[in-house]
Amino acid sequence: MKNLYHKNNNILIYGCGNVGSRHLQGALKSKYNINIFIYDKKEISIKLAKQRISEVNFNKNKISIKFLKDFKFHNNFNLVILSTPAYKIFFILKKMIFELNFKNLIIEKIAFQSNQEFNKSIKLLKQNNINAWVNCANRTFNSYKKLKKIINKDDLITMIVSGGKMNFASNLIHYLDLFSYFIYDSKFRILLQNFNKPFKSKRKNYYEFDGYIIALSSKGDHLLVNSDINSSRPVTVDISTRNFNISIIEPLSKAYYMSEKNKWKIKEMNFIIENQSDLTKFLTESILKKNECDLIDVNSSFEINRMMLDIFLPHLNQSLNKNLNYCQIT
Repeated sequence: MKNLYHKNNNILIYGCGNVGSRHLQGALKSKYNINIFIYDKKEISIKLAKQRISEVNFNKNKISIKFLKDFKFHNNFNLVILSTPAYKIFFILKKMIFELNFKNLIIEKIAFQSNQEFNKSIKLLKQNNINAWVNCANRTFNSYKKLKKIINKDDLITMIVSGGKMNFASNLIHYLDLFSYFIYDSKFRILLQNFNKPFKSKRKNYYEFDGYIIALSSKGDHLLVNSDINSSRPVTVDISTRNFNISIIEPLSKAYYMSEKNKWKIKEMNFIIENQSDLTKFLTESILKKNECDLIDVNSSFEINRMMLDIFLPHLNQSLNKNLNYCQIT
């Protein structure tokens, strides 16, 4: 590989494990001249990143790649993608702001395990003039963007998400964010919730549980998210207004649509759930060009994160007979 170095467009991927290495693949697909810097202390993650680099056919005349062991010689970045376990994010963010110079930041969900750390992070980012977004990616899918365009902003929406074994605690944030996207508002409220006993996640030191929540917006939009761990039913997302209904079966990339306009005849269509390795290409290009992207900004995401952690943390403490200050989900 040629030893290139471009003066501008430096991207740091901090954490190149499973999700971070997918971000890496997406950045490699960029049409821009960019320098990609990768930092991770774990050899297993570095090995995975190198494997996934080999899977992408990228322009080696435009893209340079460098694995960093420290930041002595490289500390100036246009964009940082922070893809580390949730419990480390606040500590790493403080360290990065002190040691590095960067303009833009993408944080993996769950962004923070406590609302206090989330709030402190927002203040730090604002003080240092850093643009930041949380990677709840559903709103960036082209299929969801097209769907939003046919929804009248004044119409009330009912959104129902249901399925089996959907990693409810970890993935609820995605559907709260998607609901926020469709109703143009991150300040809604959770009316009811019921959760089953937590169990240890596949990821060490984290918990999972299933159950349901019901949320309501200020103008009357409704959201129900329901997970049944004893079911193998695929996740479906149903969105309705007075004029149409669409049922999306995410794992099958299929949707069934009917509308008043078409006399409620059912139409089957493709509904593509895009891979992170494809999405990151467009996210990075948008940020490098305009300092903006289609992800939710940290301020709006805080509102959603806050309402979720406010119900998750008491459930974990009561069920586990603990006094946790941090919600151990990721």
